[in-house]
Amino acid sequence: MALALERRGPAFSAWVGNEVIACCGIAKLWKGVGEAWTYLSPAAKQRKLELTRQCKKFIREIADGLGLWRVQSYAKDEGNNLNWHYMLGFWLEAELSSYFPDGTNACVMAWFKDDQ
Repeated sequence: MALALERRGPAFSAWVGNEVIACCGIAKLWKGVGEAWTYLSPAAKQRKLELTRQCKKFIREIADGLGLWRVQSYAKDEGNNLNWHYMLGFWLEAELSSYFPDGTNACVMAWFKDDQ
């Protein structure tokens, strides 16, 4: 799935040695709006501060480069998912009931250029 998303817009991977520990990208949906996606391996927890800094920088740079004023993401309300989105500059916008394939709810998180 990450490869399919990567083809829809800019993406980057974080490596430690020969292991990919994180991938993230933004797929442009239409003028001004993109959708962020992320994959974090269990090894990413050991480098969460640096990954957060790099992802936050990446979102700003890509949003500017693509002319985006809004970037959205869907997150499960479990673990530190929502906290991580808040640290990246996203806001909780809505909750979608039974959205994910396992029947859990999704939180629609949104980043706005004017908020940065």
